[in-house]
Amino acid sequence: MTGTFAHSSAAAFRLPPLYCPLEPSSHPEADVIDKRAAQWMNHCPIPQDPAERAGLLGSRSAAFVANSSPQGHTERLEATGRWFFYAFALDDWFEACPSLHDVIDVCGAMQRALEAPDATLLDTPFMPAYLDIVRTLRGFATPVQFNRLTVGYRIYHQCIPWEASYRLRGHLPDLNTQLVLRLGVSGFEAFFAMIEVCNDQEMPAWEYDDPALRALREIAGLLLLWINDLSSFAKDARAGDGQNNLVIGLMNELGCTHAQAVVQAIAIWNRSMALFLRLRDQLAAHASPELRHFLTDLGNMVANVVHWHRDNPRYAMAAPALEVATSPPPGLDPAPLTYPSIAWWWQHLTP
Repeated sequence: MTGTFAHSSAAAFRLPPLYCPLEPSSHPEADVIDKRAAQWMNHCPIPQDPAERAGLLGSRSAAFVANSSPQGHTERLEATGRWFFYAFALDDWFEACPSLHDVIDVCGAMQRALEAPDATLLDTPFMPAYLDIVRTLRGFATPVQFNRLTVGYRIYHQCIPWEASYRLRGHLPDLNTQLVLRLGVSGFEAFFAMIEVCNDQEMPAWEYDDPALRALREIAGLLLLWINDLSSFAKDARAGDGQNNLVIGLMNELGCTHAQAVVQAIAIWNRSMALFLRLRDQLAAHASPELRHFLTDLGNMVANVVHWHRDNPRYAMAAPALEVATSPPPGLDPAPLTYPSIAWWWQHLTP
């Protein structure tokens, strides 16, 4: 079963399906968690535009977080849901900021606040809400868990100014660079660190720091982000954004039409999904209980993200609902993708 896509004056174009045999999960308290996180977000100073705020609060972002970790603790998932709401609002602020110096200052101050919440550097309007999230998560996390969260945020705070430097120069990075930037500015390395906090579990360092698991986290992160790219292409194009949108990157890199870029993006998703499944099963074969739980929740996130984007008002009218196939498409290429920044994922498959 395939979806259709109409772009400007072009005729409707039939899209190939996304390969995803993973079943969505749900948390019994997802609605409550989302409501409480949205109520907290209502007191944040960003976004100021009423329409943007309504779209954000109607996105059910905290419900997505909860459903991705269906056995997680309700209070911890609510705190993570707050962060997810807040991260979207902050991303929009960064994307609209006209000064690279301001972006750098804010990123540096936010990273310092994460490391030492009682020693803040900037009195920005949104810092109190950020500190509230940080202190709440610090209260739940073990020192090891919080250090992993801090490292994940450091990647985010490094990549946000890097991305802004391209945007403010009016340049698009090459696609190989864009893939790294897209992953970094998403903050998903920090989000994945929160999975352990939400489940009150802590993997041994030899498992968490295993390059194969790092590869799997990157695959999962980009699978989540590429669905976002497919869903937000029209939104990005209308706003003049999209430096880190995979579809726009493919159009620029290949000199192809939008329809061709969408088909290529789906092919990239499908090949990466096949690798995700193989590498996840390989790691699970000798995993600790904590790692096995983590792997399950990674799969939950990927399965839930397609369905979450379909009903998310943040991406309303941005793209058609993407159809999903539970079987791999015929002739799916098992070879590594040709982009060096992610081709290393395949090196961690054992024969």
